[in-house]
Amino acid sequence: MTGDQIQQRLRESPLSRFLQLELIRAQDASVTVRMPLRDEIRRNSTAHQFHGGAIATLADITGVFAVALGAG
Repeated sequence: MTGDQIQQRLRESPLSRFLQLELIRAQDASVTVRMPLRDEIRRNSTAHQFHGGAIATLADITGVFAVALGAG
């Protein structure tokens, strides 16, 4: 898998689009994905923190792509 393929998959996924995930870097078996903090994924309306579910989703998606990138 290449960085371009990862970016394409992020664009095709409704969840990735909702979370506004953006591929920053894909090299060797390392992937960096950005997720902006927005009201819809805050822990609560006054917190400047992500909800744990959004963080877990980011970790899951990024981890899958890192493994795929490393496997070729």
